[in-house]
Amino acid sequence: MLLGTAVDPPFPQPGIEIDIAARRSSKQGDLKITLARASQATGPGEVDIEFQPAGAGVRADPAIQFLANGNRTAAFQGDVMGHFASDDHIVFQTGTTAGSIIFTVKLGEFTAQATLAIAPELVGVDSAKGQWTSAGLDLRVAGFDNTRSASSLRFTFYDQNGSILQPGTIVVDGSAAFQQYFSSSDLGGVFGLHAFFPVFGSSTLVDSVDIGLVNSAGTIQTGKIRFTP
Repeated sequence: MLLGTAVDPPFPQPGIEIDIAARRSSKQGDLKITLARASQATGPGEVDIEFQPAGAGVRADPAIQFLANGNRTAAFQGDVMGHFASDDHIVFQTGTTAGSIIFTVKLGEFTAQATLAIAPELVGVDSAKGQWTSAGLDLRVAGFDNTRSASSLRFTFYDQNGSILQPGTIVVDGSAAFQQYFSSSDLGGVFGLHAFFPVFGSSTLVDSVDIGLVNSAGTIQTGKIRFTP
């Protein structure tokens, strides 16, 4: 009598392909799982995200995740390549903190890794709004600083003719306020800025403002932000 033992075929070696237009903060990219050969084995694999921030003191950056499930782990099935539900790729986002995003795929006894480096950048501005009020000028800026090192703020106001209003550019040292905020923030490099400038007389004589934001990577100008009622 012959006796035999069934052995499941092994999974093939997986690999990772990353497709992203710009290796920067606040971007999205596609991740694909490749297989060295067609798989005869059946069963799920998974891919995980780990983040290593470039600077010390970063508490968290929850925006670094897979968009399909809002997590840092995603399951896939594979035959000739990995499939995430009905797609051959999964979308991830890079968050708002400089550092290394490490992808690790696990399939059977095999693992593979790929690293996406996010370099320090100038402050990013998502939105900016200026409003006239009866007491002065109200400014709100939403953005991110992936270095978490924002410092000086430079405000240059313009009249209706496009001329710079006196006393010229107003420089404010925001270092302490930014550091206090980032030290307790769990939102990566995301921040909201609210500034108010009292005006004696009619605030509507001020047409616009250009804001300069400084961090360790350099200075960015918002361009003219027009005031509205």
